[in-house]
Amino acid sequence: MLNGISNILYEGGYYITSLKEGIVNRGGEISPELKQSFLHKAKERYQLYSSILPNVDIDDIITTYINNMSSYPAENLDSIIELFNSSGFQVVFYESGDVEGEYEASKYYRIIAKKS
Repeated sequence: MLNGISNILYEGGYYITSLKEGIVNRGGEISPELKQSFLHKAKERYQLYSSILPNVDIDDIITTYINNMSSYPAENLDSIIELFNSSGFQVVFYESGDVEGEYEASKYYRIIAKKS
């Protein structure tokens, strides 16, 4: 994907994105405890805003999402920098922080990369 982005950017162009650090999830690969925690949090949020949301079977929607949601995060900062370098970019700025994710808090990197 980064190669495709690199191909359409002019030399000196910038790409700004964020990447998650962690393990690959190909959908439905979370523990029952995390699944229940996510289900609970999502239902609470739905109920909080139910006055402006359509009346739907939220349990079914959440379960479908959990079973199909996939992510392909990076292993660590070094692998992120290598990924960008190998695609013709130079990482000129990064910062990281923990973000409340779909299931649990995850480390995310905010990246600014320049096409070299």
